[in-house]
Formats: sequence, C-alpha cells, structure tokens
Amino acid sequence: MRHFNPTFHFIAPKELAMPNEYKLYCKEQNIKFQEHTAFNDKIIAEADIFSMTRVQKERFSDLMEYERVKNVYILRRNMLGLARENMKIMHPLPRVNEIAYDVDDDPHAYYIQQAQNGLYAREAIFCYTFRALHLMISRMIKRLLIEQYGKQKERQVAAIENGTVIDHIPAEKTYQVASLLGLDKLVTPVTIGNYYASKRMGKKGIIKVSDKFFYHGRNLPIVCSGSKSSAQYYQGL
Repeated sequence: MRHFNPTFHFIAPKELAMPNEYKLYCKEQNIKFQEHTAFNDKIIAEADIFSMTRVQKERFSDLMEYERVKNVYILRRNMLGLARENMKIMHPLPRVNEIAYDVDDDPHAYYIQQAQNGLYAREAIFCYTFRALHLMISRMIKRLLIEQYGKQKERQVAAIENGTVIDHIPAEKTYQVASLLGLDKLVTPVTIGNYYASKRMGKKGIIKVSDKFFYHGRNLPIVCSGSKSSAQYYQGL
C-alpha cells in the first residue's frame, strides 16, 4: 500500500484500538495513519474506501463497555452527505446492526457486490483446487497403470520378419519359460510381456525373440517356432 501513499483512519473504541504492531508496521513503511474514537460524517468524508466490521463483543473484557459502545458505531444513510462521489463502503458480512438497511440502496454501498465477488473468488479457488486434485489423481492412476501393465503402445507385440513369438504362456510361467530358453544369454532383441488380458486364459505372457528359432532338437520342455510374423502357441511345461 505504501506505493499509493495512503492515509489510514482507524476508528474504534479504546477496547478495540489498532494493535501496536500494526501501527509500528505502518510507521516502518511510511504509511500515514490517524486514530479516532468518534464516528461521524466528517471522518467519512476523508475516505475513498470505507471498510466496516461489527463491534466484536468477544473482544471486550468489560461487557459494560461493550453495551456502552455497541450502538455508537452505526453507519446510517444520513451520514453520507459529505462522502466523496467514488467512495465505496465495504463489509465482510454478515452484519449485526453496524450498517443500517437504508444504506443498502445508496450508490456508495459496495458490500453486497463484495460478497458476490467473494462467491466467485471461492468458486474459482475450488475449481482450481479440484482440477489440480483431479490432475494429480489422474497422473497417479496413469502411473500405476503403466507400472502394472506397461504403456499401451508397448503392450503391442510388433510383427517380426524373422524370429520366434511365444504366445499364450500362463502368466505365472512366463519368466520360467524365459529362463529355460536362456534368453538372458542372447544378444538378439528380446521382448517379454506379462499379465496381458486374454479371453481364453484370463492373464497371459508373451515372449518375442528376434532372429532366433527354437526346435525340437534342443531338448527343451517347450516347442514353439515361427517366422515371417507367424507363431505357434505355447503347449505347456
């Protein structure tokens, strides 16, 4: 606020005077201020923005003092005769009796629109928060799906010109099959996919080995070979 060279007028009973730390802050920032206990049209005439709150009973240590001042700080329409043309009256709402209802229709009254703007601001915050939450949850779900099933494009076993595709392996046997084939010792491209959805098996595994063929003569407990993108089904261990 110091960049706008304002002057603050603090109007309150002594019990609710502006705390010293705020006045000290104003002094440190070279912000001018004045304190008042009287509330009248001359003070209102000094304002561009007039912000009101209720006289807060809970802040009084002496309830007799509250009873004495609770009806002193009431804004009435006849107090606005000297007000600047563009002055706006603000209030967080709801009110008790500190703004008379005849002020509501005065062109200086802005607190109804202030409340409406507050509604829009909260809606925007909720939308931003829920959108951010939705994006976060979506990303978490996507990451979990990727970790469990792999990226969709990686789930597709591309056709190979030469090699072997072993399909429909029981999911719990996939890595056992890979071990029996000694795939960890190969220097050709090997793709292993597991727990893919299968209408016939529920969950299945698939192994693709490029430029490699497996035949009966290898004395392996599986028999599966193919070329030109063809494949024979896994027969079981």
